[in-house]
Amino acid sequence: MVTDDSDRSSGGYSAEFDVGRLYVWGVSLLIGFIGYSSQICVYWSYLGGATPKSLLVLGAFNCMLLLLYYNYYLAVT
Repeated sequence: MVTDDSDRSSGGYSAEFDVGRLYVWGVSLLIGFIGYSSQICVYWSYLGGATPKSLLVLGAFNCMLLLLYYNYYLAVT
């Protein structure tokens, strides 16, 4: 049976897989995993828990992480 593209545009099932979306999700998860796991596992214990100094350092680190996400957003759009 031969189908044409009108089946897809009318709400039919499309078996196409968009690899680009997978790459974007994968890179976003990788950025988040590396950024936040290093804060939790390394910096938190090194800085001595919740002190004003540690919150200042981690706040700056989170700002840089947000800028990295923004840079990646600009790169993919």
